[in-house]
Amino acid sequence: MDVIEDGGPAPAGPAPRLIRIADGACEVLAHAGMALISLFMILQMIEIVGRKTTGFSILGLSEMGQLLVMSCICLVLPFVFMRDGHIAVEFVTDPLPPRALALLKSVIALASGLFVAALAYYGYGQALLQMAKGDYSPTIGIPIVWYWVPLLLGVSASAAACVAQTIRYLLMAFGGAKGRRA
Repeated sequence: MDVIEDGGPAPAGPAPRLIRIADGACEVLAHAGMALISLFMILQMIEIVGRKTTGFSILGLSEMGQLLVMSCICLVLPFVFMRDGHIAVEFVTDPLPPRALALLKSVIALASGLFVAALAYYGYGQALLQMAKGDYSPTIGIPIVWYWVPLLLGVSASAAACVAQTIRYLLMAFGGAKGRRA
């Protein structure tokens, strides 16, 4: 059974279960993002050692690096939304009672969700345009779709994470829970 930070039981029902599923999916995406950035670091080290010892260089490493770093950022973004990892100025909201704070956070999560959903929608349109043109990266010819897939996946998953956060905070505001699920 899940518990809330204050020790009480978490609300039962399908909504908390969906929140846990969303949290797990965001965690999987974050691990994928970390694996991609780790791959870039390994490639970078191979090139540095190769350049210093034998003059070996990896063609297009900067393009691969841009793709892998951007992919990492996009895939970790939903996890940040799900765990409230964004920078916040809390001294303004600290005096609020727990239910009012939860209600305010639900409105913020909903607004954030609408924003990232709009990013996904308009990004998808732009991706289709660029793919229709047959765009590739300039040095090694990476198809442009590989730049759009992690971005669209990340912002779409971020929108879903924001919906989950909205539900979580509404449960706190109207369900009586005072904290987050442990």
